[in-house]
Amino acid sequence: MEKLTRGADLSAGRECDTTHGSFMQAHHFSIQSSNLYDITTQNNHFYGVQSDHSLNVLSREAMLDVAFDSAARDPPPRCHPGTRAAIIQSVQERFQSPELGARLIRLSGPAGVGKSAIMQNLTEAEDAGKTLGAAVFLSRANGRNVPKKVFATISYQMCLAQPTYREYITRHISDNPSFLNKTIAKQFEHLILIPLGQKNIATNSRRLLIFLDGLDELQGEREQAEIVDIIISFIVQYPSLPLIWVIASRPEPHIGQAFSRAKRQLGTMFHGFDIPIDSVESVRDVERFLHSEFTRIRESFPDVISPSQIWPLGHQFLMLSNISSGHFAFASTAIRYIDDPSYGNPVSRLNRVVSILHKRFSRHDSDKNPFHALDTLYAQIMADIPTDVLPITRSILCYIAILNRIERYRPDRESTVTTCNIMGLEQHVFYGALRKLHSVLGFPEPRKGLLHPVRFLHTSFSDYLESLAPSSPYKLKLSETATCMWRRYMEILRSIQWNQGNDGLKDSRLELSWPLKAERPLPLDLLLIPSELDQAFHLNESTESPSLVLEHVESDVLISVRRRWPNLLFESFTPSPDFNLRHIPVQDLANDIQQLDFSRSLTNRSFLWNTLSPVEWFEYGNNCPISIRDKMIRDYAFTSIDPEIIRKSLAQRGWFVCGTRRQSAALHDLPFLDSDGEIL
Repeated sequence: MEKLTRGADLSAGRECDTTHGSFMQAHHFSIQSSNLYDITTQNNHFYGVQSDHSLNVLSREAMLDVAFDSAARDPPPRCHPGTRAAIIQSVQERFQSPELGARLIRLSGPAGVGKSAIMQNLTEAEDAGKTLGAAVFLSRANGRNVPKKVFATISYQMCLAQPTYREYITRHISDNPSFLNKTIAKQFEHLILIPLGQKNIATNSRRLLIFLDGLDELQGEREQAEIVDIIISFIVQYPSLPLIWVIASRPEPHIGQAFSRAKRQLGTMFHGFDIPIDSVESVRDVERFLHSEFTRIRESFPDVISPSQIWPLGHQFLMLSNISSGHFAFASTAIRYIDDPSYGNPVSRLNRVVSILHKRFSRHDSDKNPFHALDTLYAQIMADIPTDVLPITRSILCYIAILNRIERYRPDRESTVTTCNIMGLEQHVFYGALRKLHSVLGFPEPRKGLLHPVRFLHTSFSDYLESLAPSSPYKLKLSETATCMWRRYMEILRSIQWNQGNDGLKDSRLELSWPLKAERPLPLDLLLIPSELDQAFHLNESTESPSLVLEHVESDVLISVRRRWPNLLFESFTPSPDFNLRHIPVQDLANDIQQLDFSRSLTNRSFLWNTLSPVEWFEYGNNCPISIRDKMIRDYAFTSIDPEIIRKSLAQRGWFVCGTRRQSAALHDLPFLDSDGEIL
């Protein structure tokens, strides 16, 4: 048994720290028959084991494959040399200049514009400069999108790069590991707010950047907005802390609302960058990218492309460049297909790409489809639309696709308000149906609904939807929508009367689904010139309209219908496998036309061919250019023609696909007639 004896001399051994422990302030004693050990090394070893264990605990709560240099992302998307220089420089100036005081930076842009590549370049530059705290590249397709793991992932990456931060976090996890199973806000408090904010660990008064790419990829809209709000609150609490957050996402409305709060609360500490698809810089950068990639491919396949061979051909490059129109995802997808080493023939692969772009044929076969990767992206976007909303969303997309295909249709001529009223959709229904499509569609906020139309940001999205198999829930069924449009157009046109003198609206029984409140009456002719609307018309936030002169909004609807119905008729009956007025018997169609007051509401009444007989009119039109033929269809006073003559004349000349009088037959299925009206 150990015995303590006064007078023991411990000075021969290692000098002891007597400020702590059992012998604190003890003196004049001795220890006999005892073995003394130096446990300093053992303590250090114990701490090392403890630290490794805590780090393992943290790693299990993190997403390890989201790092900028993760093998799972190899090769990561990067900006092609010489491209995106302006946007990268602008962002870097924000966090490299202390006087600007940036603490939160947002990069926003539609799908395929190259946000992840820009974030990758920014991250690599900060890593080289030793100012990178963490970089998280989220991906829904790869399952790297768990909200509760975001801050644990950031913390884990910082532990690997910042020794002082690692020491604090590992000890904290050892003492209290349960916080890792708490809410997102509680995790942020333990992993970020306390160590970096309260204790100022790791920053040492130098800037530290945290990148978060693909916020919209996270599960749950509420969680996406919550993460932004947590970061905003942190910056408000610690505005002088040189910790800078850079977040990239698509322009989803709920994320936009969160960043609107950031702008209000943070002022100059927040800055947002929009990355449009079709900007001058984007178009130029895509052209530079294509030039460089085609040069590289030529050099990689000398046995396929001889030095004297012109490749790509001028029209091939021009087509690919024009259709890309600043859309990096489209251009890079095409290049990957052309450069496929397993195929080894870029010449034939480019020929196929050009053929597909030119002919718009099926893209179902992923082995032969150059744009399979892009289609996967679009499928992911469409999958986010709730099933109960999808039918309305699809009908809107169909309507816009048809308008884009109608000859002479000008996108700046039909406003979002007009589209809603023609389709009979209320404002909240319309915007709710498009809520998930901000990354592929352009449409204005409601207060600017009379100034701007709905449009596809890139034609590849509408091409994808039109090319899907008939069984796909996302397939745009243009024929059915064209039929609905025709019936709606006829309903609108039959609801009105026109003034005899000025060709203006006299009376209407049309009920608007989206009325608007005007500050003052709007002249009818201004409704045709959207650029002048901003000066002549102001929309209040309210959609109620007790004092609205309805004729002004109605006139916009009626003018749009009046201008477009002949184009719809002409396009619908042009032979096409997927775009005909179906389910409307030809006799009904002729009767619809017969009932309209063309001489006042649908023609200019001054063209020569209004005086021609039906036979003369069709004979002339059968041999004239399409543009003039279209104008004839637009302007001829059909009220002078018997419906039966319309049916026979169209069928005999093959202009439209018409046929028998049977009411149940669809137009596109009916046979042609001979000169006597008999079935061929």
